[in-house]
Amino acid sequence: MVPYSRKIARAHLKEPKYYFFDTGQVIGDRGTRLENMVALSLYKEMARLRDLEGVESSLHFIRNKEKQEIDFLVMSDRRPPVAD
Repeated sequence: MVPYSRKIARAHLKEPKYYFFDTGQVIGDRGTRLENMVALSLYKEMARLRDLEGVESSLHFIRNKEKQEIDFLVMSDRRPPVAD
């Protein structure tokens, strides 16, 4: 999963996150395993939406300079949801 950024060059410079389909390969605490499970669930739902309803979506994350993070951002039709 790649980080979300409005500037394409900046998003590619940031470090991506990786998730495993084989959850037995996930090394870490319960939080790491839970994050991997949620990522897989979102991925499956995005595949269902694409295959059955024709909705294109992508999965990203947001991380600021202080290393605070939003783990999942699902974008539909290359647009993030509206956040206030």
